[in-house]
Amino acid sequence: MALIKEPYGLVYNTDGTLCTTYRDDVVPFRGVRSFAVETATTNFLGPYAWEFDSEKALFYPSWLASGKTWADCWDASQRAYVGGHGLTTYSLRTKAIDLGSTQAAGTKVTLSWKHKGYFWFIAFSYGLTTDSLTSFKPPNTYEIKGDASFDYWEGQGGLHLKINGVRTRFDGSPQRLLDRWYDVEITYTLPADARYVKVEFDFYQAYRADGGRGVKGYIHKPQLEIKPFASSFVNGSRPKGRLVISVEDLMFDIANDDWVISYWKYPVATRDDTQNHYNRYSLGQWTSDRSKGFIRWGKEDNKNKYKLLVVLNDATTFENISDNTFNSTDYFYHWHYEVVKKSGKVLSYYVDGVKQCELIIPADKELQTPFDVGLNLGGFTYNNIFYPENALIAALYYGYNSATWTDEYIREVYEAKIPFAVQNQLSIY
Repeated sequence: MALIKEPYGLVYNTDGTLCTTYRDDVVPFRGVRSFAVETATTNFLGPYAWEFDSEKALFYPSWLASGKTWADCWDASQRAYVGGHGLTTYSLRTKAIDLGSTQAAGTKVTLSWKHKGYFWFIAFSYGLTTDSLTSFKPPNTYEIKGDASFDYWEGQGGLHLKINGVRTRFDGSPQRLLDRWYDVEITYTLPADARYVKVEFDFYQAYRADGGRGVKGYIHKPQLEIKPFASSFVNGSRPKGRLVISVEDLMFDIANDDWVISYWKYPVATRDDTQNHYNRYSLGQWTSDRSKGFIRWGKEDNKNKYKLLVVLNDATTFENISDNTFNSTDYFYHWHYEVVKKSGKVLSYYVDGVKQCELIIPADKELQTPFDVGLNLGGFTYNNIFYPENALIAALYYGYNSATWTDEYIREVYEAKIPFAVQNQLSIY
């Protein structure tokens, strides 16, 4: 087994016991790093999203500005493609991208990238063959997320965006978008069967922006996935995620000690890549005969409610579901603070400083043992197989003795956004 750390943040063990992605750009507050644990994915833009496509194998410019070459459309220091009508290139385009097999109508394909500066529109086309592509346009179904929002559609498929509320056109204020990288995410629902797609990043009239001084546009880490949401960046393909803190590393007896686990969570989807299924974390593992120790908490299946469940020593389950129903729009794509703790025979689960579920283990029962799997972050383990459920985790804390973690203290930690040093002790750093 070897630990591999890729320059774009992916870290994994060659034996499959770890697969997560560092994220320094999506965090609940400064001073912490997050870990993405997600289902498997493929970036169909491959290495050309990370390195300059000098051979124009996939990306190529349309109508270069006077005296400019394809090399002028790449910023090596920022690892970004640079566009701008009259400044570098009119538009940055891809050749036909093969999705590997025919995707049925209704399949969701997500295009995402990090953006700075000027932008005119994004155009997306699809088809069964490379010479019969159709422009994607209303009333076809699409969704815009991240820092981007809808501005308007132009003609035959040009989607104009606002980024951080700013119009990116020459008559907007695109120069205001040069301060940092902004996340753009567009999920297209294929209106017909398709195997090939093309993308065009258009920078028309960039020379007129900022009072005629001109503003360039930067496309960083573009990613194209057959998925309803954008994943952490991958250069090619990534296996399904896995992040488990072993029983030995937890350093407390799950069944018998008092303990607390605390972290910030940014859910992006559920187990089946939708927003309807489970999104839960756990201690131990679920087995079909319930012969192993198991505690799980999180979003319930097909319900916008929280659930806390344990397996007891008679191989039965014992659970509690929250009274309140949460808004899924507020739940996904937002950071939430979660705490689960054990004090004697009482287990409690908190979200955003509020206790959602509590279980009091019956006097004649105990938690099932053994706990042969530790803390499952970003998913759960079933019959020794880990299932990721699509979330980012940050500011992790776990420890023995939960006495100081009162309702009031948990609320204080949530409001103060306190980072804990335990995260820096993780071996994956």
